[in-house]
Amino acid sequence: MGFFDAAMNPVPPGAKTWASMDLGAGASGIAIWQADQLDGTFVVKKRGSKGNHYGWNGDYYEDAFLAWESVVSRCSLVVTEKGAGFRPNVIDGQGKMRGFLMAVCMYCHVPLEIVNVSEWRRCIKESHNVSWPKGTDRKKALAQDLVLRNHRLNVSHDEADAVLIGEAAMRMGIAAPVLPLPKPTA
Repeated sequence: MGFFDAAMNPVPPGAKTWASMDLGAGASGIAIWQADQLDGTFVVKKRGSKGNHYGWNGDYYEDAFLAWESVVSRCSLVVTEKGAGFRPNVIDGQGKMRGFLMAVCMYCHVPLEIVNVSEWRRCIKESHNVSWPKGTDRKKALAQDLVLRNHRLNVSHDEADAVLIGEAAMRMGIAAPVLPLPKPTA
């Protein structure tokens, strides 16, 4: 059974557990998958001003490493994006988070796959027959709408991106099982 409500998402026994993540300096969206079934979403973020963090499914941890280790240690694979920030401080923050996640994955002996934003968005564009709008807020709204329509989940924009990164990872063959690409229409 899954880590979340098994009645909501029945998953075959022995399914492969993996995570897709949308990393952020303040909050990171996490989607947990059992094979090709979305098992649930949550956010890892700082709690208060003393360095404490929310980790696995909202549990409370004393520091960032323990919070991230609580997530990564339960997975056989982690997939995240290589951000495309425009400001130097955003690019710097994303690089630090990826490096931190890489260290946690190495500690837990869990492989980490990184996909470019343009790659996963192109994959979602093709599979869901949508066009990504210009503007960050409109992209966030579209991601949330796609997750609501396809998974019946009302999630934050960080969680929505994490779900879509996971869908794209399966379609790209990064995470098993590989889902067939849609056939082009004439």
